[in-house]
This record gives sequence, structure tokens and C-alpha cells, in this order.
Amino acid sequence: MNGLGSLAKSARTRESPAMRSCGLLDRTGIWRAGREAGDHDASFHAGVPARAPPSLLPRPRRTGNMGGIVKRVTTAVLLLATLGVAACGGDQPEPAVEVPPWAKVAPEQIAEAKKLGVRVAFENKVGMRFVLIPAGTFVMGAPRSEWKYYAHTEKLHRVRLTSAVYMQTTELTNAQYRRLNPDHSSGELFGRSLDADDQPVQGLSWDDASEFALWLSREDASHEYDVPTEAQWEYACRAGTTTAFSFGERVSPGLVNSRYGGPRPSRPRPFEDPEAVRSPVESAWSVPVGSLPPNPWGLHEMHGNVEEWCQDWYAEEYPAGLSIDPSGPPTGGHFFTLDPAPCRAVRGGHHGVGVSRCRAASRQGIPHDSRGGRIGLRLVSPLPGKQDAE
Repeated sequence: MNGLGSLAKSARTRESPAMRSCGLLDRTGIWRAGREAGDHDASFHAGVPARAPPSLLPRPRRTGNMGGIVKRVTTAVLLLATLGVAACGGDQPEPAVEVPPWAKVAPEQIAEAKKLGVRVAFENKVGMRFVLIPAGTFVMGAPRSEWKYYAHTEKLHRVRLTSAVYMQTTELTNAQYRRLNPDHSSGELFGRSLDADDQPVQGLSWDDASEFALWLSREDASHEYDVPTEAQWEYACRAGTTTAFSFGERVSPGLVNSRYGGPRPSRPRPFEDPEAVRSPVESAWSVPVGSLPPNPWGLHEMHGNVEEWCQDWYAEEYPAGLSIDPSGPPTGGHFFTLDPAPCRAVRGGHHGVGVSRCRAASRQGIPHDSRGGRIGLRLVSPLPGKQDAE
């Protein structure tokens, strides 16, 4: 066998799948990476050497000693194999995103977790469960055609949230809150207790909610926790939808725990599905968290049950134009109240109000130190470091 034949055989025995898939070797195993370079490196055509690169030509005076040439070819082939793996991304499959059995997540949440290299859901040491909410842009507010639309507080505008965040899948429970305040009671209504361990905590002021977030951040050093902004809350509530509720324009009591009141009217209310069968969860009381079906991003009871505090000071009007990561005004306004205390925003409606108050766009302002309402809490947990949307 001549010198070039030995080289071809040597290269052929060291060919890797990555090199063949990237076209670094031809079907005979001969190196052809520079075939189209236009100089002596393009000396191979159809697998037949027309003029081999000088570095690979056997030296006439040393035809009997192929050890040095084979060593150099081996090094070259290994280098090409490394380059081939890098060019093709390697032969290793992308790591799968593990979804806990309790988590109900959508493909976009899994894709975001894969892109950022983070978990799509987690459960903390207090038993609170969180799912990943992707970064993105949405239209906040309500159209004028939506029933009970309030022009001065629900004006449509675009919002961009540049960072993904984890959000609690349910409202904070009485048992979870009592880890901080063992003496807290959510009270009773019409002689029936609202204080069961699995019912949502209520009767919290905004200050109480903020204090719990700080306490939990100290207790669970692996995560930080906070009260969500209004934009984060509505974006997560909508979960990619544009209707009054994440389930559509009309809902049944089996999807929203709010006060419908009395027997079914002869004419259904605008948000009540006339074909819906009344659900046993409809009541004047809060229901255990997780009782109602989740929205598309795995969040339960975003509509009704108890209202939820938001981070923002309340402002009647949204800013005009595109808002990027809005966090509300620097000071609080007032929401149809004689109380001079500045208000924080609350969202979601509760079990004692009409269903229109439970719309995704509906918003209220409550004095930050008030504990008088049916107001609870749902926390968010930012990702370690800021993760910007592309």
C-alpha cells in the first residue's frame, strides 16, 4: 500500500459520527475540509487525491518510516473530530425539564425553563408550590366592550415583563400563614368558620403580607419571596388569554367562587354560562385552595375565593404607552373611600362579591393598613439574578 493509501485507511478507522454528519470526511474517509478553499488544500475531488497537501505527502527518503506521519494524521483526525462535535452541537440530547406530578404547566413554561436552565416548578420547605411564569408582553386592562368595564381604571395598554418569575399555584393558606403568626384567625361568616388549615388566609393588611414575604425569605434561604406587582398578577392570571376570565368570556360557579346569589335568574347574567350546571363549590364562604380548576399556567383560584394584595400603590389611571416592568406610582391614591390612608392595589375578587369583580382586569384599592376585607395573598419568587427576555 502506498503512503496516501495508508493515510486514507488511518483516517477512515478514526472517523466519528459527528465528523461524517458535518461533512468533514467523505465517503472513503479521506479528509476534505478544504475541498473548496481554492488552493492546495482543495486537492481532493470525489474522494480521489489530485494533489495532496504537502504536510500529508510521504517523504521519498523516509518511505519506510510511517510512524511520524501516522502520529500527525491521528492528531489531525482527533482535532477534526473535536471541531465536528462543536459544529454539530455534539451527540448529546438536550436535558429534559422535570415536571412534578402536581404541576399543571403549559409548553411555553417548559420552553422557558429549558431556555433559562431552571426548574419549571418547585415546592418549598413550608409546602408552598410555585410554577414558572415566562417573561413576555401582553395587553393589560379591558376593552370597552367588556361588561362592567371601568374606563378610568382599566384602560388597555401594552406591558412588557422582561424577567421570568415563579408564582404560587394557590393562595396562601391559614396553616402556612400561622407559621409566622400562630394566633391569626380568618374569622367566620354566617356562623361558618373560614379558619380551616387549607382555606386561604384572609383579613391580612398589605403590611402583614409584606412582612410574611420577608419572613419567608429568611426562613427559606434558597429563594426570595415578594408580593407580586399588578402587572405580574394580571399577566399570570390571563396566562396568554385575552378574555374577561382565563377560561373565556363566561364562567360557571364551578370555575369561579363568587357570589351569584339566589336561584338562577330567568335571564342569565352576562358572565354566567346559561348552560352551566351549578357546582357545589358555590358558596358564601371561601373554599380550600386548589379546589377549582387551574388556569392554563397551573394557577388555582385566580378568579374569586379571596382578593390578593399586589405590590403597587393604587393609581386610578394606567400610564400611557408601553410599560416595561411597571411597579406602580411612588405614592398611593384613593379608591372611592373616605379613608385618607393611601391605598395598595388588590386583585381577583372574592367569595362575597359579584363575578364582575373577579375579572382578570378588575382592580381595587384598599388602604394598606386595613385588615377588614376578604383579602389574602399569593407570593412570587424571582429567579436568581435577572433573566432578561430575548
